[in-house]
Amino acid sequence: MSTSLFAIPLKQGKHEAYKAFMRECVGSKKQEYADLLTRYGLKNVKSWTHHFSGMDYVLFVHDVEEDAFERLKGWTSSTHPFDQWFNEQLLNCYDEVYYHLLNQFHKLFLFTRYPEVECTNNAAERTLRHIVL
Repeated sequence: MSTSLFAIPLKQGKHEAYKAFMRECVGSKKQEYADLLTRYGLKNVKSWTHHFSGMDYVLFVHDVEEDAFERLKGWTSSTHPFDQWFNEQLLNCYDEVYYHLLNQFHKLFLFTRYPEVECTNNAAERTLRHIVL
């Protein structure tokens, strides 16, 4: 499994629309969103918004299955109703130039995980230990 990281600028004035879209994905459309992630080999998602140099950005991380990028190639041509709705929301919120780059250069940020990291924290001892399997 690999991890992908994306940073996409939002269109000017679309920060609130993006937040509403994400609330809908984890609210009333939670099951459809989970199904979408599964369909494309995306094991999970963590996302943030950040304001930087006068622009709002969305940053998101996915742990992905090995064939996820192959599956994502069919993203924009999907006939699945939720995929189409989701894609419309992205087009509404994301800067179009970067949206199209996202579809072309989807392996720009691809990370391999460290084997396993164990953290312990107590008053007597604070350690961070890498466990090599």
